Amino acid sequence: MRIHDIRRILGSYQAITEASLNIIGKSLRHKSQTATQIYARLTNDPVRETMETATNKMLEYRNKENE
Repeated sequence: MRIHDIRRILGSYQAITEASLNIIGKSLRHKSQTATQIYARLTNDPVRETMETATNKMLEYRNKENE
Protein backbone atom coordinates (compact mmCIF):
# COMPACT_ATOMS: atom_id res chain seq x y z
CA MET A 1 0.00 0.00 0.00
CA ARG A 2 1.29 3.42 -0.97
CA ILE A 3 0.56 6.90 0.38
CA HIS A 4 -1.50 7.59 -2.74
CA ASP A 5 -3.73 4.59 -1.94
CA ILE A 6 -4.37 5.91 1.57
CA ARG A 7 -5.25 9.33 0.16
CA ARG A 8 -7.72 7.75 -2.28
CA ILE A 9 -9.32 5.73 0.51
CA LEU A 10 -9.64 8.85 2.68
CA GLY A 11 -11.19 10.84 -0.17
CA SER A 12 -13.57 7.99 -0.94
CA TYR A 13 -14.76 7.73 2.63
CA GLN A 14 -15.17 11.47 2.86
CA ALA A 15 -17.39 11.35 -0.22
CA ILE A 16 -19.37 8.37 1.07
CA THR A 17 -19.99 10.22 4.34
CA GLU A 18 -21.23 13.17 2.29
CA ALA A 19 -18.38 15.64 2.73
CA SER A 20 -18.48 18.35 0.10
CA LEU A 21 -16.10 18.18 -2.83
CA ASN A 22 -14.61 21.46 -1.65
CA ILE A 23 -13.70 19.92 1.72
CA ILE A 24 -12.37 16.74 0.10
CA GLY A 25 -10.19 18.79 -2.26
CA LYS A 26 -8.81 20.86 0.59
CA SER A 27 -8.04 17.88 2.79
CA LEU A 28 -6.26 16.11 -0.07
CA ARG A 29 -4.56 19.37 -1.09
CA HIS A 30 -5.79 19.22 -4.66
CA LYS A 31 -4.79 22.21 -6.75
CA SER A 32 -7.82 21.95 -9.03
CA GLN A 33 -11.47 20.96 -8.61
CA THR A 34 -11.03 18.60 -11.56
CA ALA A 35 -8.78 16.34 -9.49
CA THR A 36 -11.48 16.11 -6.83
CA GLN A 37 -14.30 15.31 -9.29
CA ILE A 38 -13.39 11.60 -9.21
CA TYR A 39 -15.07 11.44 -5.81
CA ALA A 40 -18.32 13.00 -7.04
CA ARG A 41 -19.56 9.62 -8.22
CA LEU A 42 -19.45 8.34 -4.63
CA THR A 43 -21.62 11.03 -3.09
CA ASN A 44 -25.18 10.84 -4.36
CA ASP A 45 -25.39 7.15 -5.08
CA PRO A 46 -29.09 6.30 -5.56
CA VAL A 47 -28.38 2.55 -5.58
CA ARG A 48 -26.65 2.75 -2.21
CA GLU A 49 -29.45 4.89 -0.80
CA THR A 50 -32.18 2.49 -1.87
CA MET A 51 -30.23 -0.50 -0.56
CA GLU A 52 -29.79 1.21 2.81
CA THR A 53 -33.50 2.06 2.95
CA ALA A 54 -34.47 -1.52 2.12
CA THR A 55 -32.01 -2.94 4.65
CA ASN A 56 -33.34 -0.64 7.37
CA LYS A 57 -36.91 -1.75 6.63
CA MET A 58 -35.84 -5.40 6.77
CA LEU A 59 -34.18 -4.86 10.15
CA GLU A 60 -37.23 -2.99 11.47
CA TYR A 61 -39.44 -5.90 10.43
CA ARG A 62 -37.12 -8.44 12.04
CA ASN A 63 -36.94 -6.43 15.27
CA LYS A 64 -40.74 -6.22 15.45
CA GLU A 65 -41.01 -9.99 15.04
CA ASN A 66 -38.50 -10.54 17.86
CA GLU A 67 -40.38 -8.33 20.33
